[in-house]
Amino acid sequence: MKREDLLVIKLGGASLENEAVVQSLAKDIKKLHDLGYTMLLIHGGGPAINAALTERNIIWEFVDGQRKTTPEMMKVIEATLFGIVNRRLQTHFSALGVPVLGISGSDMGILRCTPLNDELGLVGSVEGVNKDLLKKIVDLKVVPLITPVGSDEKGNKFNINADMAAMHIATGLKAKNLIYMTDQKGIWDQNKETIKQIDALGLYQLMQTKVVQGGMLVKVKSVVQALREGVEEVDIIDARAENSLYDLVHSKKTLGTRCYQN
Repeated sequence: MKREDLLVIKLGGASLENEAVVQSLAKDIKKLHDLGYTMLLIHGGGPAINAALTERNIIWEFVDGQRKTTPEMMKVIEATLFGIVNRRLQTHFSALGVPVLGISGSDMGILRCTPLNDELGLVGSVEGVNKDLLKKIVDLKVVPLITPVGSDEKGNKFNINADMAAMHIATGLKAKNLIYMTDQKGIWDQNKETIKQIDALGLYQLMQTKVVQGGMLVKVKSVVQALREGVEEVDIIDARAENSLYDLVHSKKTLGTRCYQN
C-alpha cells in the first residue's frame, strides 16, 4: 500500500440522500479503484438519523455541531447508519462492480472510543484505530465502507462524528490525502465566498473569529488535527458536482477548498 495512492474519503450525509449523487460517486470510485487507487470510505448519515428519530418522536439537539446522544438514540443511530445508509451505499457500489465491504467502526476495534464529555452522552472520542485490520482489507483490493460508530473496551457503542472518524482513520494509516465530500462547495470566508486554498493557521483563525460554526466547525477542527498529525492535504469538495472526486484525484483539478500544512 503506497502512501501516495491511499485515499481516505468521507461521504457526507446530506449528499447521500440524493440517488443521482450516490450513483455519480459510485462511478468515480469504480474508476479510481480500476486505476489502482487504494480507498477507505467513511459515510455520514445525519438526515437519515433525523428522519428515524422524528419517526419515533425522539427530540434531539446539537452542541457545537455534535449530536447529544442518549442510550435510546444510540440504538436508532446505529440501526440507521449501518442497517440503512451503509447497506444502501453497498448496493449502489456493488451494482457497478466496486468490491466494497460494509463494516461498522465498532467491529473488531476499528474505532476504539471513550466518552467525549458528559454533556454529549454517548458521543465517542476516538482513542485508537485498528490499523492492521484496515490494511489487511485494502491489501485485498477491497474498499472498506465504514459506519462511524465506535466501541469501548467493554463493548459499549458510541456515536462518532463522521468527519472526526475519517480524520482518525487518515492519521492512523498515515494517509497523504483526506477528502471530505459534502453538500457545500467548500469552506466559506466571512463574505460567504468559497476559499480556494488555506493553511492550518488560516483555518484556526476562521474558528477563532467564528466564521465557521455548527457542522462546519467540527469539520474544520478535524481538518486542522489531520494536518497537524501528518496528512499533507485535505480537500473539501461538493459531492453534487458530477465527476468531482475523479476530477480532483486523477485529473488533478482544483475544486472546493484545499487545506495544507503551514
